[in-house]
Amino acid sequence: MEESLAPESREEAQCLLELARGDREVHVAEKAFIDQQVKAAALRVRLYRLRSSQAAQRILAAELEIGRIRCLLSQTGHRDLLNPTSNNRRHVRSTMRAASL
Repeated sequence: MEESLAPESREEAQCLLELARGDREVHVAEKAFIDQQVKAAALRVRLYRLRSSQAAQRILAAELEIGRIRCLLSQTGHRDLLNPTSNNRRHVRSTMRAASL
């Protein structure tokens, strides 16, 4: 409250007290709103971590499929197709490490 003048009457004193209480209620509501935003942000983080984990599982499934196909290629005499780029493997490993954090 900004006014520092003493109230001149009981009614004015009561109004000042109610005004101060109203200000407090505004701050209580503001805090409740901010607390709710924090909860929503935490839920978003949880959701994004879940989606990241699901994506990591899809990466693993894709890696297994690549391994299965490489095995098939090896068995059918297409060994010339089995030279993976080392950059690709490094990228997959770094992606998996990042997903597990």
